[in-house]
Amino acid sequence: MKKPPFNRVLCKRESTSGKPFWWDESGEVSPPDHPKRHECENRTFIEGNWYEITKWEDDWFWVIDSKGNSHAHKVYSEAEKADFPSHCDVYGSRDYAKWFYTPEELAEVEAGTYKQSFKDKHAIDVFTDSYHWVKLREEDGGDWIIAQVLTKDEYSHGKHRWVLMGDKEVFTDDSFEEIGHRVDSMKTQEENKERIEDYSELTDTIFPMLDSLKHQGTEEEKWHAPVEYHKPFIREAVKKYFDKSFERLSDSPFFGGSKK
Repeated sequence: MKKPPFNRVLCKRESTSGKPFWWDESGEVSPPDHPKRHECENRTFIEGNWYEITKWEDDWFWVIDSKGNSHAHKVYSEAEKADFPSHCDVYGSRDYAKWFYTPEELAEVEAGTYKQSFKDKHAIDVFTDSYHWVKLREEDGGDWIIAQVLTKDEYSHGKHRWVLMGDKEVFTDDSFEEIGHRVDSMKTQEENKERIEDYSELTDTIFPMLDSLKHQGTEEEKWHAPVEYHKPFIREAVKKYFDKSFERLSDSPFFGGSKK
């Protein structure tokens, strides 16, 4: 399929660029020394919006996003999908089907029968050897459990073969009601735990600093206090963070510490 029979596409997931606000630093607003924050639209593609196709070229088409910028998207053939590289899961690079409904999906949307999977809604990529939460079908208990990806299913695009934790039986994507988020490795969980411990020790400094950014010295919530007001809080927060980081690093076995 090189050119689907449509001249516009319906967005099925949100895409953002930048922050949803900007600061007026001109000094021309009252009070003159305090810049003011203004809310702004930072969504490039908005779920539920239609986007007109401005140009077709072979299996590529272009649309103008909600901020007025042009984006290219590719329509992959079934043969191309079967030959996706290992770093691709269901969607290829610039794949239009990741951001817009396909003609088949759109027909289901219009008929009221379309059901977006948890995996697709949250843009979850599944790769060999990774672990994910999966939801069993109701007849199998309907519980969320952890499963490991063994390999891609060579006979079905975007499908995989799985084994449940503590089990040897091989399952496919169709064996589950839903496929959920990836489960962090033990190493990643330990690193995250250490970061949380570090951050928790900064709360007595961070919270006053955040309060100063939001309220102290302001006439209304969206006004900054002068930058000089925040410097002592920032200096103390940075010092505490690096002191704690150095303490953890010096306790590492790489530097003669006893940490395992």
